[in-house]
Amino acid sequence: MLSSIWPSKLRTPYFELGSPFEEGVQALKKLGEIEDKMDDTLGRGVRVDTKRYSVAIYEKNGRIHSVWYSDPAGRRTQNGISRKIGLYLKRYTVNGTWEVTHDNGYSIWWLNEVDERLFDYGLHCDVILIVDRRTFDSD
Repeated sequence: MLSSIWPSKLRTPYFELGSPFEEGVQALKKLGEIEDKMDDTLGRGVRVDTKRYSVAIYEKNGRIHSVWYSDPAGRRTQNGISRKIGLYLKRYTVNGTWEVTHDNGYSIWWLNEVDERLFDYGLHCDVILIVDRRTFDSD
């Protein structure tokens, strides 16, 4: 209950961008029934809905290219949402820093040029998308 107001940690699983997609699929299967997804922009993915959150991973050349979260933590207050966003930005930071590059009232985009990652927070649905901008050669 308190995490819906002020999250102190993330309860969603972490998926390393660039790691093998099949390892991510196996981790998702441990959470519940997976649903295959196809997105015009992100490509092939798989999704799991749990009682606490939903998570999807998307594949490019056998690697995890993007991770999507619908995480209700912090949804009840603007401070809680800000805290949650900060926790996700920290989770997906390796070496660089994040800079807001776009805010259209529906979505806020951050860019981490050093780590080559994009972070999108959808204001209207309170969802998060992290995209790896690196290209992976097919094996």
